[in-house]
Amino acid sequence: MDLRKLANDWQYDPALCAHLIAAANSAAYLGPGQPCTNLNGALTRLGGLTSVNLAISQALRQTNTQPDALLMTFVHGHLDVAERLAERVVLLAQQCGLDPAPLQSAALLHRMGELCVLYLTQIWENQGNTADEEMLTYAVRDFAAPFAVRLKAHWGLPMVLRELIGAAYALPPMQVRREQVVMRLAAAMNNGEPEADIERLQRLAGLT
Repeated sequence: MDLRKLANDWQYDPALCAHLIAAANSAAYLGPGQPCTNLNGALTRLGGLTSVNLAISQALRQTNTQPDALLMTFVHGHLDVAERLAERVVLLAQQCGLDPAPLQSAALLHRMGELCVLYLTQIWENQGNTADEEMLTYAVRDFAAPFAVRLKAHWGLPMVLRELIGAAYALPPMQVRREQVVMRLAAAMNNGEPEADIERLQRLAGLT
């Protein structure tokens, strides 16, 4: 089984990436090894057959959801943001001579809270309820962040990966690693943040 092909096919599916990385970091697979922080590493550690079985299990859990047009618009919007950030941060990591894989994984996962809110909204709608655009906007705004925190803990994502995900939104006040600066820079560039802030982050990343 070609793990490289699996990685190429699955790299832009945040839920599946998170599921496999979490499995690779579980007690059954981690052992005395280093934490796994990217999809390629997870596939290598789990092996092809186990990875496919876990992917099938993940897919079966989602077969009862058929998002309506409004929900799909929200979902695709957040997936597009995650994919654009992943593309940007890989390029910046390569310029800095850093391993782009953990940064790419973090970028793809940084909207997990928003996607979780939308997934649960779909379950709620399947029970006969309805949600309009205003309700969805407020739900994502109010609940995405706490959901993301709980998900990262529940999945057992490595701390280094959690820190990279957080850096997409803000840098920690102390002990900032270069990888975190690169993630924050990529997000700032994609968000169209002030040029002065981008230039400061470029200096911190060593890209001046």
